[in-house]
Amino acid sequence: MFRSTVVLALVVCMGQSAMAIPSAGSHLFARSSDETCGEYFDRKGKDICSKNDYENRRGSSTVCDGDCSKSECCKNKIEDETCGEYFDRKGKDQCTKNGYENRRSSSTECDGDCSKKQCCKNKEDDDETCGEYFDRKGKDHCTDNGYENRKSSDTECDGDCSKSQCCKNKKDDETCEEYFDDKGDDVCKDNGYDDKEDDDTECDGDCSKSQCCKNDDDDETCGEYFDDKGKDYCNLKGYQNRKGSETKCDGDCGRSQCCSNKQDDGYQTCQEWYDDDDGREKCTEGDYNSRRGGAYPCSGDCSSSQCCRE
Repeated sequence: MFRSTVVLALVVCMGQSAMAIPSAGSHLFARSSDETCGEYFDRKGKDICSKNDYENRRGSSTVCDGDCSKSECCKNKIEDETCGEYFDRKGKDQCTKNGYENRRSSSTECDGDCSKKQCCKNKEDDDETCGEYFDRKGKDHCTDNGYENRKSSDTECDGDCSKSQCCKNKKDDETCEEYFDDKGDDVCKDNGYDDKEDDDTECDGDCSKSQCCKNDDDDETCGEYFDDKGKDYCNLKGYQNRKGSETKCDGDCGRSQCCSNKQDDGYQTCQEWYDDDDGREKCTEGDYNSRRGGAYPCSGDCSSSQCCRE
């Protein structure tokens, strides 16, 4: 009887001990749903970063969004990171979480590893400044691409900046290949052209649409005409308006095909009104806060309604 009692007690004790030891699959040993880079390196190997062209590993305590990946746990990629890789690493809501309204294009290349300053932007200020561009691409981006100087940081670009908008004094003539790398392969079609010139086409200094884009036929567009003549050409010749850039001319364009609202001789320009009639001050009064270009030809005598803008 005594022996049976001892054996029974021993079995009970062993059973309690076994219950007290959690199995490897129990919730006490399970990691949270967010993996750390330390767990990732244990899983993939310490050399996973160098194998994939990254120079360094992030700290083992770095917490990923779900299962880790090399883009989240490795840094200083030998090639420049794209904003797409950055959003994969940080999450698609990284910009809104940090007070920005929009994300830049996934194909945007950063100078080394991306950051929110390089990949996020605000909707109300869609036009990037060259200062923001240099923050994104690096202060030596111009010299690295064959330019002698940078434009001032407060220079505003049309949309996202590019090296052709923020760098100046190119040492060598640019090629259309460099232009397409900078502006995107669709720049010609986006601006009403049928096709692109060959990549090895050399421009006179910095390339432009008129030098690197072409149409299948010989008919020029007003966009090409204004690229050659200047955006204010119509005003300088006494016309108030320009026609759309995609307007096709019959052969080579001319003023009559690309400009409209010709004024009679003897018209006053806004510049004359600014200089002679205190026009600059009048454009700061009431609901006005900006001025038209000085070459604009008025209908009759100039006035605030013609030369000032709200």
